[in-house]
Amino acid sequence: MVENAIAELFGLEAVNLVEPRRPIVGRYRGPKMDLSAKDGAVLGHLVERGKHAYAYTLQDLAAQPLLRIDRISKASAARLVFRLADGQDRPLGEVRTRGSVVRTRQLEVRAEAGTLRLTRNAPMRGTWLVRDDADDQLGLIRASAARSLADIQRYAVELDQRTGPEQRRLILAAVVCLQVVRRWSGNGDQ
Repeated sequence: MVENAIAELFGLEAVNLVEPRRPIVGRYRGPKMDLSAKDGAVLGHLVERGKHAYAYTLQDLAAQPLLRIDRISKASAARLVFRLADGQDRPLGEVRTRGSVVRTRQLEVRAEAGTLRLTRNAPMRGTWLVRDDADDQLGLIRASAARSLADIQRYAVELDQRTGPEQRRLILAAVVCLQVVRRWSGNGDQ
């Protein structure tokens, strides 16, 4: 069952990670982000895990954990490091920010199969290119405000058909790390 969910969620060439609508009054207790297909159909949720700071799980609609993301460096560190694991907490790799001032300019995803990079050229631009070890472009990530007045973020992730489910899982994890650095850690840049 988990293998089917992994193939379904990480087999798509285009998905969105979107912060859900929050109530104007009262405390919000839902997922941090929704994973949806290009047509908007919700496929899964990103939830905070326990009381740990910056620990997240991406789960399917049946609440099966498929991906775990934990920030393992301190927020004050010059370069942030995140640990990636599958739903059973087996290591998949790690994501590292490269810059110490503009942390979101380049993120490296290191795994046994190689290194992927999310890179943007202009500091205030909301577009990142996904490249592999051979510097081939594997995808594009566009960040935008889903609802600009509420500053709710949407990441449109478009991946090349050459990327497999495991690479796609790592790229989606890197997008979550990008959101943590940009918005949730309180010390990121835009």
